Amino acid sequence: MEEIIVYAALVPWGAMTIIAYFDFGQQAEALSTNTGFLVVTGIFIVKFIRQDRDAINKLQDISLNGLRPEVFGQNCMYYEFTTRETEVIRLLHEGYTTGEIAARLFISERTVTTHIQNMMLKTHTHKRLELLRKLEFGILDIKNVS
Repeated sequence: MEEIIVYAALVPWGAMTIIAYFDFGQQAEALSTNTGFLVVTGIFIVKFIRQDRDAINKLQDISLNGLRPEVFGQNCMYYEFTTRETEVIRLLHEGYTTGEIAARLFISERTVTTHIQNMMLKTHTHKRLELLRKLEFGILDIKNVS
């Protein structure tokens, strides 16, 4: 189906000879070529959105508790997390919210957030899910996660 759409996107460029022959004007030429560009761009955007959604769905389907937990612990040591940071990330990994982690560890929510921010700095990540995935898999290339 994708190939048919790509060939259909070439039709406006093929129409350029007809437009030039009958001298429909520059606006018709621009509209014709830009339509082709927009169709091809749309195809690529849709394709990459589908790939990203598939990769995100794969990650959401994976249970971190049952999949390579030894890598998680090794990565916590590799990034030199403090004892408290390790406690925080394990609770975050188990699904606790910032408030629940704070209550469980008898610290403020702001302290929990600071620990998470420090871990993100150490691992060069920008989101909590990204941090957890990097610690679990040791990689950020979602497409290679099976």
